[in-house]
Amino acid sequence: MKGFMYNKRAVLIFLLAALAVSGSSCVNKKDIENTDDYSSNQSSVSVEDMTATSSKLTVGTSEGEVKKDTNLSSATEKNESKDDSKQLSQNNQHSSKPSQKENSSEQTNVEVVTKVVTQIIPVDAEQESKASIDVSSGSSSVNYADGNTFQQIHEQTKQLYISSLTEQQLECYQQTVKAISEFETHVTFSEIGFNSENAQDFITLISLSCPEYIYLGGKYTVFLNDKSEVVAIDVEYTMSKEDYEAKNAEMNTKIDEIIHGMWEGMSDYQKVQYIHDYLISNCSYSDEGENSYNAYGCIVDKKAVCEGYSKAMQTICSRVGIPCVCVTGIAYPSWQEQGENHMWNMVRIDGNWYHIDLTWDDPMTNIGEDYIRYDYFNVSDDFIFQDHTIVPNSFITVNKAESYNANYFAEHGYLIYDASTAEDILAKAIVETANGGKRFARIQCKDIDTFNAVYKNIFEPDEFNTKKIFSVLRRAVEQSNKIFADNSYSVIKSERTNTITVILDNVS
Repeated sequence: MKGFMYNKRAVLIFLLAALAVSGSSCVNKKDIENTDDYSSNQSSVSVEDMTATSSKLTVGTSEGEVKKDTNLSSATEKNESKDDSKQLSQNNQHSSKPSQKENSSEQTNVEVVTKVVTQIIPVDAEQESKASIDVSSGSSSVNYADGNTFQQIHEQTKQLYISSLTEQQLECYQQTVKAISEFETHVTFSEIGFNSENAQDFITLISLSCPEYIYLGGKYTVFLNDKSEVVAIDVEYTMSKEDYEAKNAEMNTKIDEIIHGMWEGMSDYQKVQYIHDYLISNCSYSDEGENSYNAYGCIVDKKAVCEGYSKAMQTICSRVGIPCVCVTGIAYPSWQEQGENHMWNMVRIDGNWYHIDLTWDDPMTNIGEDYIRYDYFNVSDDFIFQDHTIVPNSFITVNKAESYNANYFAEHGYLIYDASTAEDILAKAIVETANGGKRFARIQCKDIDTFNAVYKNIFEPDEFNTKKIFSVLRRAVEQSNKIFADNSYSVIKSERTNTITVILDNVS
């Protein structure tokens, strides 16, 4: 090929699908509501929220998919006297096409969709009163985080990936990145840095460390010598240099708009939450877009799979000075034993690394486009490894995530270590949620035993058939500067992540 002769004409062809994590989409899945009548003085709705997304990651192997699972259940309770009320249960069907399941003689099909919100969702009410960060175009002369230029930001991100490379491997990496940046389709290595068995890992390294190269195709040809050492690589591109430059300028303009929504003096934690919330609120999970597997798809097209979410997160975090990398591995949806390929992020805040999975925090439900999960926001190794596993890469060293300090629930004081403190913590969460003009008050318990004790004590009726949640709501109404219902609410619970979300009614 291309006139190159090797001692051994061994050629390996890797299908990477742009290192994408893709698969069947769950956007069109249906909720099935089964209705039964019963006699009670309360109305109760039970929702089994098996929200899911799929993604695929192909690295020279067969395609696979991963489905996002929140495995939530919810209930709505109203403290009102009625002789006749109804209990509803919903079960989502997981398929790429609408499906129905005959579970009762009376059923209503409700389509579950993720609505795209075009405006930035503020992290909290203080945002409107803060001065925005002054960032204009994405040219190399613009100052970004810490006074660095656009190009310096990308170089700092690359350093997070290549710190463990040998001198020979680094030479191969730099030659490959230079060739790709100049739209060259062939690179011959001046140094022998790795064998054929590590070729897939090397291609993965290039894709993860250079998310700006949205034009990388899914096919790589690797040339070997008689020792099975990689001596050259061919790459393919999905667009011309001119088309890329236009798309890249469009993406940079959009990124600058996102950054403009921030304010001076934001902490690193607030920046990460802001980016997390913005991408989830503005991007719909979809594998149907031509850019679904890159940052452009998530940021501009607003359609992406987990790879698009992850690369967008890395790109924007890097622009505002937050160290962020993409992680490839296996995720384990609750409804199946076999894991499937997935991608998420790790971020560094105040010197500590954390895992953050935007795809699994983006719920595909019909409870409102403003519902964002924080179950996988800045979590530790111990937490993420309950249902995620990192696939080792021979070129990338993954940092340990041992802290929980910047976790959403820990940061806001919503983490419950002892069930005896649950009512006070829940009341605090409700007050602060309502005062911010929002509806979703969240708490998390340290373990499943605490979770079960908290849920039973607050949300299940006692011997007098009363529930403490209503007294918590009344107390919160008295302490809040907002008005909301103290006799009705909805609750979403996840035994998998030990989280409880109370949805407030009529916040004003």
